[in-house]
Amino acid sequence: MTEIQKEIAARHVRITAKKLAATELFRSREETRYYLNGVYVEPHADGGVILVATDGHKMAVVRDVDGFANAPCICTAPAALVTACVKNPKAVTGMPGFVHFVGNVGYLTARAFDIEKENPVEIGRYHIWNGYAPEIDGTFPDWRRVLPFVGEVVGNIPHMAINGAYVAPFVRAVSMIMGVTFAPHLSFMQAAEGSPIAVQSETACDFYGVLMPVRAPKETKLVPAWIAAEIEKAGKKDIAA
Repeated sequence: MTEIQKEIAARHVRITAKKLAATELFRSREETRYYLNGVYVEPHADGGVILVATDGHKMAVVRDVDGFANAPCICTAPAALVTACVKNPKAVTGMPGFVHFVGNVGYLTARAFDIEKENPVEIGRYHIWNGYAPEIDGTFPDWRRVLPFVGEVVGNIPHMAINGAYVAPFVRAVSMIMGVTFAPHLSFMQAAEGSPIAVQSETACDFYGVLMPVRAPKETKLVPAWIAAEIEKAGKKDIAA
């Protein structure tokens, strides 16, 4: 077995570039919580992988049906790699496709790269970035334990749907009133499903906002089926219990 074959056998991960970049937004930047400084990747029960990142306050769980991992691991996502994952080059052949982690190195290949026939460690015309990106040696927390509850819930569940673009002005307005640069805490409340949403902040009592909701799906799942499958695989029917 060659050295490259040994590295691939020890650690071989493939992630869709845009999904790695999106999940990375939720990782921790605190050095003391080094085990949260990367994106956790684990094989999914029905194929592909699941990407998880959290800083202890917010968390993202993303399924990548085109991904692959021969074992769970915490992947380092260098800033230069993340930037390259979302860059829109002039040449179509340079459009980001997949990030490959083999051994201690990360490789970003373009969409034109054939993952079935080509070796990601052999630098070629479709390689966009490569660099040091070792696995983080640590234990990632059980992300399943913070889920609301397991199963597909359908029916009259209190929920609201909003246009994400409309949230930023409320954050900016409350920050201006408070005279701070950090993002304030906001409360979103509805008197009834479909009614206008009241936006308030305990730290800026002089502000009151109203946000019009958008149509929400009638059937709501607090936990989608692809996550429920992972819970069942782990033998944890009720995480909240």
